[in-house]
Amino acid sequence: EQGPHMIRDGDTDWIVCGETKLGPPFGYSQAGRTEPPPRTFEGGVYPGAYDPNARLEDMRRDGVDAEVVYPSLGLRAFNIPSVPLRRASLEAYNDWAADFSNQQPEKLKCIAMVDVSDPVLAAEALRRGKELGLAGALMTIEAENPDHYGSDAMDPFWAAAEELSMPLSLHILTNERKIQQGAIIEESLQHSFIQRVLATMVIGGVFMRFPDLRVVSAENDCGWAPYFMERMDYITTNKRRRTYQNYAIKDGGLLPSDYIKNNVRFTFQRDASAVYIRGLLGPNSLMWASDYPHNDSTWPNSQQMIDSLFAGVPDDERRRIVAGNAAALYGFE
Repeated sequence: EQGPHMIRDGDTDWIVCGETKLGPPFGYSQAGRTEPPPRTFEGGVYPGAYDPNARLEDMRRDGVDAEVVYPSLGLRAFNIPSVPLRRASLEAYNDWAADFSNQQPEKLKCIAMVDVSDPVLAAEALRRGKELGLAGALMTIEAENPDHYGSDAMDPFWAAAEELSMPLSLHILTNERKIQQGAIIEESLQHSFIQRVLATMVIGGVFMRFPDLRVVSAENDCGWAPYFMERMDYITTNKRRRTYQNYAIKDGGLLPSDYIKNNVRFTFQRDASAVYIRGLLGPNSLMWASDYPHNDSTWPNSQQMIDSLFAGVPDDERRRIVAGNAAALYGFE
């Protein structure tokens, strides 16, 4: 009775886990809607959110050939305060995700959700996800200890991800603490979480120790990334600062921007600035996403959005960003 389950409160269905309300399912099926849907699961949630065959139909409608599928309400599962309950809930999701994607493995790839509070157990969860056929993993974008991702203690997890060739995603709304969804200021600053994590990993030497590790910044947009890289490069090469500061990548031969370009991929939906600055990030760094069936989704008009974003962009660069980079990263044939 403590595990994730649905309850009805008035006219609204909610997914709850223990004492934590993860959210209303209908709230994650807002793509393409012009009128509020029913607030119940029936009628309020697109079948494509849980039925792989229905999803393929919605993909065809949107001109999408294949997808890497992220969770919906599962994003909030990292907010479950009980670590054992959180870990068990994530493993249950992984079982479901494998069943979902393995029905259409050439078109759909799901990723595991992994609790990283214990890096050794997290590495085991990664191996289990790989055995299930999952193509990557999702971890919290804001751990309880903000320095956790830069410490050597996480190395068993990074090593497993590198060995298994499983990209690790840092997705918006996967904070371990509860944040106020719908608050304009909070939502305007959500990109700050990914900046903190990436800076911690880069400066902490994670990508120096694990050069083949790949991390995906998911739904955080990326127009901000070139300045972020420039700022880290300046701080770490400033002679005055270098005389009294020590950090893992000091004198390692690469700049922070080199690690970002080599090891990090960025997804976006409608971030025109991302396309504009693509040359500063490098041709392999960007991956377009539809975000179906969520509120920020471009479905069912993704092709029009892509045409607008990529007006004047050479066809080979457009193809790489909307398809080729993701296909290569996740092993689509």
